[in-house]
Amino acid sequence: MEDAIPANPGLGQNIVFWASQIEAGGTAAGHDYCQDRPDVVTEANALALRWSSKVVVFDTFWTVKRPA
Repeated sequence: MEDAIPANPGLGQNIVFWASQIEAGGTAAGHDYCQDRPDVVTEANALALRWSSKVVVFDTFWTVKRPA
């Protein structure tokens, strides 16, 4: 789960690094998916696009499942 930096460039770098550690079928997650944190929305959406997946949001928590 990404919870370190809510803005770029650090956020994007962290997501790229940690996403590379997630095995097929695993899930990336974070919080602050909201209009007040546009970089979080952008980076979560970019991860979903890279993985041909979708962002699932509950309140401000987001998840993206890596395909098996």
